[in-house]
Amino acid sequence: MDYIAFCHDFYTAANIPVSLLLNGRCVYSAIGEELSMPFDVESTLYVPDHNPEFCAITPDLEYGRVVIEGTGYDMILGPIFTVPDSDEVARRFIAEQNLPANLREQLSDLFRALPHVTHPQLLHYLVLLHRILNGKECDVRIFFQESPLAAAARARMELDRTVDAQENQALHNSYAYEMQLYYYIRHGRTAQLTAFLQNQTIAPFEPTLARSPLRQAKNLFISLTGKAALIGAIPGGLEANRVYQLIETYTLECEQCQSIEDVGKLQYIFLLDLCRRVEQSKTPSGISSEISRCMDYIRAHVNAPLSVDDVADHIHRSSSWLMRHFKEEAGEPVAAYITRCRLEEAAEMLRFSDMSLADIAAYLSYSSQSHFQNAFKKQYNLTPAQYRQQKQITGQETGQF
Repeated sequence: MDYIAFCHDFYTAANIPVSLLLNGRCVYSAIGEELSMPFDVESTLYVPDHNPEFCAITPDLEYGRVVIEGTGYDMILGPIFTVPDSDEVARRFIAEQNLPANLREQLSDLFRALPHVTHPQLLHYLVLLHRILNGKECDVRIFFQESPLAAAARARMELDRTVDAQENQALHNSYAYEMQLYYYIRHGRTAQLTAFLQNQTIAPFEPTLARSPLRQAKNLFISLTGKAALIGAIPGGLEANRVYQLIETYTLECEQCQSIEDVGKLQYIFLLDLCRRVEQSKTPSGISSEISRCMDYIRAHVNAPLSVDDVADHIHRSSSWLMRHFKEEAGEPVAAYITRCRLEEAAEMLRFSDMSLADIAAYLSYSSQSHFQNAFKKQYNLTPAQYRQQKQITGQETGQF
């Protein structure tokens, strides 16, 4: 087999950088081919534990390696960016390459065009390439095996911590506290949650999740957001995709915090924000499961050119059935509910984004900016521009529309 041609074809098909080494010397690099210059990979990659394998040269970048058995060739996949927003990692990587300025810009453009590849996806690429190049099946369990020494060390650490906690009476007492917290979120009890957070006199036990106090606070925040979402908000009826987006937003903001006080304040804001959103999304009493599903579907598709027929198709009912029952149960026509949800999304975008009115109108599938402006003014008695000016100045602190 022409292994250089194979690597070139793989890069063309998958758009994942690949290098080919012969006896440790780079004979092909997809990145080098793009830059029209030699581009080597670190020699520290080539100490195998098994074939294929993961390997890395920095904490933020991942590589995969397949030894082409009996040939002296190694095929290296990477660098792989495992998070979508990887500009900062790419800049650090490029800065370390000691390239001319024009090639740095070219390499930066190349990295921006690379696909986001997760760790499990890279594993499947390696397994596939091993099967093609070596004609062998790969038991994926080899990637997750733990040495007996590491398992024994963890068991000893767990035992030591358990004994120490019992001797010092540092026992976990947070279960009841957390269940009460998630109960308020799940049922949208914002006022009760506020009182609960402000009047709590017994601090729940906090597990040690990091050595640095600030990192400890951030890790606790991240743990709490996930549990508040999975135990509280989503079972409480808040649309799952919106909850996950909210977690991402708050987690990234948490990572920018420079003090434990800032993390604590952000945690308080997050919990109340999550609870308030659940409260606002609660389906009124007397709403059937079918109409409730329609409401969830509409809220999840406010940016689509949604019609009554689309919503009816979602629950496998006719449009006439939906219009009659939706009006009876929700108290407003389904078309009016679609418009209201769309305009509520527009109001949030006006408050918390810098998107132009034309972009907001296009995102929410309005036929024109003027159509969007007229609908918005009819709903809020303000033009979108007036609403943005007023709410960004006076409404952001209160969290009210």
